[in-house]
Amino acid sequence: MMDIWLTQHGEELPIDGRDVRLVRTAMLADMLSQAGHRVTWWASTFSHVRKVSRFDEDTVAEVNDNYTIRMLYAKPYMKNISFARILHYRHIAGKFYAQAPHLPKPDIIVASMPSIDLAYQAVRFANEHGVVSVVDIRDIWPDIFADYFPKALAPLVRIATKGMDRRVCKAFSGASAITSMADYGVNYGVKKAGRERRGNDRLFYLAYPDNAKKPSTNPDMWIDMGVSPEKTVVVFFGSIANSSNLDHVIDAARLIRGEPVQFVICGDGELLPGLKHKAQGLDNVFFPGIVSSEDIASLARIAKAGIMPYKKQSTFSIGFPNKFAEYLCFGLPVLLHTDGEMLGFVAKHKCGYPYDTAEELADKISQLANDPQEYKEASENARRMYLEEFEAGKVYGSMISYLEELAAGKS
Repeated sequence: MMDIWLTQHGEELPIDGRDVRLVRTAMLADMLSQAGHRVTWWASTFSHVRKVSRFDEDTVAEVNDNYTIRMLYAKPYMKNISFARILHYRHIAGKFYAQAPHLPKPDIIVASMPSIDLAYQAVRFANEHGVVSVVDIRDIWPDIFADYFPKALAPLVRIATKGMDRRVCKAFSGASAITSMADYGVNYGVKKAGRERRGNDRLFYLAYPDNAKKPSTNPDMWIDMGVSPEKTVVVFFGSIANSSNLDHVIDAARLIRGEPVQFVICGDGELLPGLKHKAQGLDNVFFPGIVSSEDIASLARIAKAGIMPYKKQSTFSIGFPNKFAEYLCFGLPVLLHTDGEMLGFVAKHKCGYPYDTAEELADKISQLANDPQEYKEASENARRMYLEEFEAGKVYGSMISYLEELAAGKS
């Protein structure tokens, strides 16, 4: 039995309610606990997804007898791109480093990157106390920061983030092993660490539980809203923020307004008001806001495709966001506006379609709507690739075996 610490403070927690979407760390923690390991998840009292504070002081929650969540308080932030967020992360990391020595030493620590500071302090603590550590790369901070500024400012952004980059390199070089959701991430990490890739540097995709088999609790919700199973329903689940180009989706909806196609854009974010304004007058676009995991599942069952309208920037070269596996789970061909490994994956396995413009997106959707055989093949391919590569029990079961071997010194 392992005593394992997980550091990750961007995900929703199992204490956040029945309907929250639990992803990588939450699923791994639950499976570790079920396997008999002692789990401590270091998180924040602040919900990054919902931008609300769970508690106004450090709080410990017991999920079960061998699964504890230690939430550290820091001043909240309201914008994803802000100094307030950076200060929040730094404060959390400092608290972790101050409190960790007062607890029984774990056998292994899995530190998510980002955040930079918490991963850095987790590896620092591990090395000072003889603990095995793994950095699990989820995003390539701070390299991607320049993508959110005008190109003329990129050199200044890189200068301003040099301190962050040094901490990233120290975290990677100090870790016992590096994992990621994509090969690009693993290779990026070992390069930053200044070493060659080793056998214990591994790829574990962002996986998703097989909710396609679960019965719907509210199957008529979407029909009551006006979404028709008889039409080609295209869905988006996620944050409506700067990382996505949903303007293309609205433009495509306008181009094929007369066809039996509907778009359902689920989620919230700073760009939602502007997107709703752009969609005024379109009766084929729906904005239900943030919806529960169960409602997402019931929508996915009547959908025909899932859209990933990301801007083409380095952050998405790292691999496969959560919604990629979610779409595949329900047999939804992926409409993809990005580059990197996802693009090669959908081309190789014929489970999706790339597009560059609103016109191309509209054409691809019309193609799916008017060619049932092509849709059937793409859908079957999507579901098959989910079962082979992205099913949560398979992926995280393999990751747990890997961590057990690493903690025991066998990997």
